[in-house]
Amino acid sequence: MVTPYKGRGKPEFQKSQNRLHARLRGPGERAFAELKKWRILRKLRCGPFQATQIARAIATLNVQERQSQ
Repeated sequence: MVTPYKGRGKPEFQKSQNRLHARLRGPGERAFAELKKWRILRKLRCGPFQATQIARAIATLNVQERQSQ
């Protein structure tokens, strides 16, 4: 697991590592934010396989919604 460097006055190599970490983490955080908007996932009571299928369907709907705008 990779964690960012904390604190002020970091050397340049630590700042660049933090930028890389943020670049890698950003898309995942945006994807989770999109999934959290869907009410169906808030009280989901099913197995992991079915939950994965539902999440994939929601992701597909999100992509289609963005393309139609």
